[in-house]
Amino acid sequence: MDMTPVAARGIRYQANTLSHTQARAMSAACPEYGFELTFHLVPRLAEDARSALWDAFIDAVEARGLSAGGGGDQVWRLVITRDGGQAIDADREALGAWAAARPEIAAVGVGPLVDLSEPGAI
Repeated sequence: MDMTPVAARGIRYQANTLSHTQARAMSAACPEYGFELTFHLVPRLAEDARSALWDAFIDAVEARGLSAGGGGDQVWRLVITRDGGQAIDADREALGAWAAARPEIAAVGVGPLVDLSEPGAI
């Protein structure tokens, strides 16, 4: 094995190091994309119907590998995320369509995908 220093053999060598800017960019937190979903319930919806709607909603959310946080009374405001991943437009479309098909929901709003790690995203 030739133990002559690399430079003495005419071989150029560059250490595999990251610049400060590259290192900082790599250590930045990953974005957590999610969206807001808003349901306006029909007036005078019975408590048992609300409970059944909530259970069906959670089933729809979990079937897509998503999580939901939030709630409300006549208006439900929910933040939808994916544990260990990113919510995508297909998730927005699927849950919006699910809500629009429910007779217990008078109106639905589906917000855009946003980086939930940004202050004031929702």
